[in-house]
Parts: sequence; C-alpha cells; structure tokens
Amino acid sequence: MRNWLGLAIMVTTLALTGCGGPVDDSAQLVLQQDALNRAGLQFYWESKLDLRPGETLTKVWLIDDAIYYLSSQQRLFCYDPVTGIRRWNFEIPDRGQLVFPPSHGQDISITPQPIGIQGLMPGTLNTVTYKPMVINTTRTIYVLDRITGEELRRISAQPSAINTGGAMDARNVFVGLLDGTYVAFDIQEGIRTNWKGTIQEGKHGFIRANPQYMDGHLFVAATNGLVHCRIVTDKGRLEWQQNVIAAVSATPLLDRRFYLVAVEDGWLHSFDPLTGRRNWNVPFTAKRPLVDSPQAGLNTIYQYARGDRFYAIDPGKGVARWDNPHAVCVLGIFQNMVYAFSTGKDLLALTEVTGEVRHEIPMLGFTLYAPNTAYPGIFVASPNGKLACIRPVSAGRITPDMIR
Repeated sequence: MRNWLGLAIMVTTLALTGCGGPVDDSAQLVLQQDALNRAGLQFYWESKLDLRPGETLTKVWLIDDAIYYLSSQQRLFCYDPVTGIRRWNFEIPDRGQLVFPPSHGQDISITPQPIGIQGLMPGTLNTVTYKPMVINTTRTIYVLDRITGEELRRISAQPSAINTGGAMDARNVFVGLLDGTYVAFDIQEGIRTNWKGTIQEGKHGFIRANPQYMDGHLFVAATNGLVHCRIVTDKGRLEWQQNVIAAVSATPLLDRRFYLVAVEDGWLHSFDPLTGRRNWNVPFTAKRPLVDSPQAGLNTIYQYARGDRFYAIDPGKGVARWDNPHAVCVLGIFQNMVYAFSTGKDLLALTEVTGEVRHEIPMLGFTLYAPNTAYPGIFVASPNGKLACIRPVSAGRITPDMIR
C-alpha cells in the first residue's frame, strides 16, 4: 500500500463534499503541494491557460529558452520557463492536419517579406535579425520569431506531403517527405530549393524521425535502417552513412558527444556524430522494440522500452547501470536525483547512481510533461490547462543562464 493512501482519501472526501461536485483546482493544488513537500519539492511557479469550450492541452515541449503547449484546437502557447509568464500564442491555421514537434534555429537575418528575384539583385537589403522557431503540419511550414510569436514566413509544401518536424540552419528549413526524400525550404523567399537527399538508395523506406541539424551537417534516419549525415553547404554531399538494420521511427538524440539511434528491433546504437564511427562494439539491447527517443544527462543515457522497462545506460560502455519497470520518461535531473514520470502517472524520484526509488508522488491530473534532462525544473501540465514548474524546496531561483 502506498504511503500516499491518505492523500487519495482526502481527494475523495473533498470530491464528495457539498453538492458532490469535483475537486476544484485550488484544493487539488494544495493537496499536490503537500505531496511534493514530502519529497522535498515545491511548485516553483503555477499558471492556468484560458482554454475555449471543449479545448484541451495535448502536448508539451521544452526547447532551449522556451516551453510550448499545444491544444486540441491547434493553438500553440509559448511560455518563459524561468518566470512562467506567457510570451505569445499562435493559432495554426491547418485545422485537422497533424502538427509535428517544433524546433529552434540559429539567428536569421531576413527581410520582413519575401522579395523575389528582382530584389535579389546586387544592393543593400533591409534585413531584420530574428530568433526563429519552426512548427509544421503535413502541408505547411510556419517560421515564427520565438521571442514575440510574429509569423515570419508561411511556406506551402504542396504538392509534397511532409512527414516529419523540421530542422533549421541560418537559411533553410529541412523536412522529410512522405516519399522518402528530405528537402530544404528557403526561409528568406519561402520556397522549396533544389537541395535534396534520398534515404532510398535501393532500399525502400520512409522518414518518420525528425531530421536534425548541427554544425553544417544534417542527420536523417529512416524506416529502412539507413542513417545519413550530409554536409549542407557542399551540395548535400553524404559525409557518412550507417545501416542499423531495422526501422527507426523515434527521433535520435544528437549532441556533440554522440548520435543515439533507437531502433525497432530493440537495439540502441551510439555513433560519433562527426565520423559516424560506432562508440559501442555491441549495441545496447532491450527486450522490446524502441519507439521512444533516448535521453541523456551529463553521465547517463536513458531509454524507455514499451512493454519492457526503463534503462539507465553507461554512455562509454553501452551497458545498463540500473533499470526500473515503471519509469517512462525523465522530467528532470538535479541534486543527484532523477525525476521520471511513471506508467502509473506518478512522479518517481530515483537516485541517479543506483536507481533506488526514494519517493512516488501522485501527480493528480498533471498527465502532460516535457521530457527534460538539462534544465533545473520539472515542467508539467494538465489537459484542462493547469501549468506548473516543480523545483526542490532547497533550490534557489532559476536564472536565464541556467536555461541556456
């Protein structure tokens, strides 16, 4: 019997009090705070979205210095993760279209509007510098300024059908198409370029994982087991290629240490992103297909295998340090603890070194979360629009430098 049985009884009692109505948000937050306090945690900030009738929150993404919430009516809300203050919201016009995860790019300098061929003649262009983010549906790419939410470009992909989220450099948005190719769209002019790569190469496959960009290179993985790294500026020249045999549907993890590719045969591969050389002689092997993206902290790789368990993996050796049968996704790592969401919709506090469960905290409606291994906070939300950032009671204030 869990030690928070008393908390559940209190929730039930409140629900049955008075006219028999549901627990109000304020009462539930008080109960949630009590549960967090017992684990040495607290709400760092709380907020509430004013949703429309019938509208719910469906997704949460934490990217660099912004946190995004997507609603069932395809409204995208951007919040400051340090203060919990809303920056802007944007309504995605393509109703009924699948919305892919957003991504950030390096600063871009473009004119306020596309200028066409005549404007590209020699001369001085009146450009403005923005901090861009991109979010797309199956047929349209939206480039926004992530500080103000201003729509910078709306790029139609038709007649092509987009099958992934986008990646950006200082000039282009790269996406995978339904036909197994990946292409570039010019941000300045809002048009498709001649830059193109294919994942087929005699072995039919689709691209479901989002392409990723780093230091002039584009990384693409596909359902036919091929992994590509192309140099963007050199006519898309293939820098290296690997074959991981089985389908890749989860977006790999890319950073300067490794390129981690989770495969549907249950193998997790680690490559050097510059050379494509394997970091492990033998891939890490789970007992079930890997369809969720890997995560990585400073010292450990984390991989969830649905129907199997959650693994903490040594990044140098590719072997499990510990595992947990209930954890699903890491929501934060700080003060030598790993905080993970569980299959039972609890927040698990596990020791980073051994994986010992120190606390199980019922989340009471906070069923949406932002995967996170880098930032000093846990970001959760409820479908009815409650938003929160959770931090240790003993921690100080979050600063913008921590988020960066």
